[in-house]
Amino acid sequence: MKAVLLCGLGSIGQRHARNLRTLYGPVLRLGAFRQSTLSGSIREDVQGIDDEPAEKRYNIETFTDLKRALREKWDAVFITNSIHRHLPVALQAARAGFPLLIEKPLGSQWDEAQKLAHICAEKKLPVMVAFQLRFHPQLAALKQRLASGELGPVLHGAFHFGEYLPGMHPYEDYRQTHMARREQGGGVINCLSHELDLALWLVGPPRTVFAAGGKLTDLELDVEDTVNITASIEKPAALVDIHLNFWQRPPRRHFSLQTEAATIDFDYLKSTLTIRHRDKPEETHTLSPFVRNQMFLEELQHFAECVRDQRDPQPGLADGLRALRFALAAHESLATHKEITF
Repeated sequence: MKAVLLCGLGSIGQRHARNLRTLYGPVLRLGAFRQSTLSGSIREDVQGIDDEPAEKRYNIETFTDLKRALREKWDAVFITNSIHRHLPVALQAARAGFPLLIEKPLGSQWDEAQKLAHICAEKKLPVMVAFQLRFHPQLAALKQRLASGELGPVLHGAFHFGEYLPGMHPYEDYRQTHMARREQGGGVINCLSHELDLALWLVGPPRTVFAAGGKLTDLELDVEDTVNITASIEKPAALVDIHLNFWQRPPRRHFSLQTEAATIDFDYLKSTLTIRHRDKPEETHTLSPFVRNQMFLEELQHFAECVRDQRDPQPGLADGLRALRFALAAHESLATHKEITF
């Protein structure tokens, strides 16, 4: 790629800026449409801010008017702003004919998501939704083994992700972030939706969804900080349980899959994958060192290849739509206290 426009220059926007410079160097033209600015650039470990502005550090041309930015020539547009702005900005970029990389989740409005799907299909635009965990080497290998039938169909999946919201981005007031604000698409269902995608990818799409939880702590936010989601999978028949929270210290992130042939345990923070077979020796795989940013680099390389070859990236828009539908069902169930059937 020779030119990329970032729509949003917060934590994930700056990560993409760093990685694009790593992959393509100074010859890449890098632009950014920004509606708010930080005083400096976010450190790579996301634990603080340096004085040097991101625009200077990464040699970024800044636009404050989206229409003007979209009149320029770009190889792709990255949607890296707050969740509630994902689809409105993506729609404008798609109408202008640009391939899209959209940060997770796809958005929060189903009607706008369907409009985006129609435009992208009509214009044959490559669209990637950035569920970068699919590029985790242990998870990619596990997916292949599940798809081959070697481990048998999954009967039950249990996913857990809990992390303390004020510690996620300590350089900013968590109360002012989109993660803590309903009108900006916050809450654990949307903001921790990687686990929803993992359940879809490794187990299957839900037939029914029931969610319980809400705001259970004294964190200053107006969104759910805790949720338990139970989903039934129709084909093949299975059950999925997902727990998400904004209060866990220290953080925990892991899942367990039960098949007829094995029990599979994955711990993201320890980078361990254990497979306990019914009739074979136990397997334990440890990834050391695990460099988290490598997933983002591989995600960008895959997207660039798909843009070059005019083919659909994986995960693509269809995956983003499935995850959005799953999230919306969980929100509806949480609000109505009823099971939602697809």
